[in-house]
Amino acid sequence: MGDKKRKASDKKSGRVLDFFVILLCLSGVAVSLYLFQQDLFRTLRAMSIQPAGTVKVRYNTVQRRLSDRVVWDRLFTESPVYPGDLIRIARLSGAVLDIDSNYIELGENTLIRIQKYANLSQIELFSGDLTVNYNIGGGNLAVAIGNSIVEASPGAVVSASVGEKGTVVSVPQGAAQLKQQDGQVQNISAGTAVRQNNEGQLLLEPMVVTSPKPNARLLKSASRLLPVTFSWNKANLENSDILLLEIAEDRNFAKIVESKETLGLSEVIMMDAGSWYWRISYKEDILNILSAGRVIVTEASPPSLVSP
Repeated sequence: MGDKKRKASDKKSGRVLDFFVILLCLSGVAVSLYLFQQDLFRTLRAMSIQPAGTVKVRYNTVQRRLSDRVVWDRLFTESPVYPGDLIRIARLSGAVLDIDSNYIELGENTLIRIQKYANLSQIELFSGDLTVNYNIGGGNLAVAIGNSIVEASPGAVVSASVGEKGTVVSVPQGAAQLKQQDGQVQNISAGTAVRQNNEGQLLLEPMVVTSPKPNARLLKSASRLLPVTFSWNKANLENSDILLLEIAEDRNFAKIVESKETLGLSEVIMMDAGSWYWRISYKEDILNILSAGRVIVTEASPPSLVSP
């Protein structure tokens, strides 16, 4: 008699446990369906929003996070980008965005946000570096860095970077203005650069490299080495200052492949296919880096004769 009661009790307990397991599974299914519905609705809403621009070129890993999501998506060439998007560039990666016919080149380890207003597009730069080519006939585009706004004239080329030493804005071509929150305006002419340190002070940079552009990508179609011209001005340097141009295989310059001392304003370096890092410093003070960047040389097939 006792065994029958025990079996009946165990059977009843098993049924209660099965009921709770089924209830838990159904709850999980309901939550998953709800989240899927919300994600689907967000996607449909995003499809109805006018894109702010497109990705024209992509190298390696480029990610985007929509303004109302927490998940990062992979971006590909010709992918649309929308107002409010966060764009993240991974290490050894890069991308070129087309925003209102202005081209924004993003370097590695860069994080930006795209904003769109009535007659103005804005790129918020949080970290890394970018270069904006303001095409003649393109739309209005500003670059926001902290409490400052950078605006440029059509046809200008503006580079900006955010790092440990603060913000650096250089203008290889054209003219730009750096507008601060307190109303102060700094005009930046072609071939000059300014740096805003972490205390908010504006300082003139001693030199600007006008060629090659930051994160330049060059094609080498011949079997011989490719000549790459490095040009700069000495905006705030003495003509007697000797500069040191170094080319390395790694960003830490542990494997320097070429080193040149110069008093001039340009040097030609012969480069093979690969990713090369460069820096320019004072000969007497190599720790005082005046400018640095990266050049990628890509092997390409030579053109073939089609006709006759």
